[in-house]
Amino acid sequence: MKAFIHRILAFALLSGALGCSENSPSTADATVDAAPYTLTILQALPDGGTAPISDDASVEIFLGFQGFQYLQIALAAEGAVPDQTQGHARLSVAGGDPLDQVLNTVNFGPPVNGVRYVRKILVFDNDALLPALVGRSFSLSVDLSDPGHRAQASISGILWWDSHCVADGNGACLPPDGGVPDATSGDLGDGP
Repeated sequence: MKAFIHRILAFALLSGALGCSENSPSTADATVDAAPYTLTILQALPDGGTAPISDDASVEIFLGFQGFQYLQIALAAEGAVPDQTQGHARLSVAGGDPLDQVLNTVNFGPPVNGVRYVRKILVFDNDALLPALVGRSFSLSVDLSDPGHRAQASISGILWWDSHCVADGNGACLPPDGGVPDATSGDLGDGP
């Protein structure tokens, strides 16, 4: 029995040694030859539109109707943009640990004047109580990569929250009675 176990171990070690060569690329090197493209983080609007986020701007954190806390962003990309990719977002709020969120599937829409958009991505921060996040500085980075493409963008600013707003799935404020939002208002609450 001992000889059998030794043969299995020897086979496993030999297979591992033969399977790896000094020249085989590591996972970290997989995107080295990927084509870079330009990526910009935007504010996602409830009507499906987008708006630029200026440097060190105040960015709203939403309290969703199910109790989740999130930033609602959009992405704009130019260049060799893939139809679909994946990546991650990292949200760092002053006084807290950075939070990483996997972006399993990021689908870019068709070009509009040479720019391709992702109209809405929710970046969650449910590790802290909402009042502890409001008024704090934050940074958000989005890194997208696949074997043929790569892009990175980041923003920073101050988080604010409209305490009178519990957002529906589109970022529109629900009425205080929990009913249906007024479709004509497009209200995102009081600004900073």
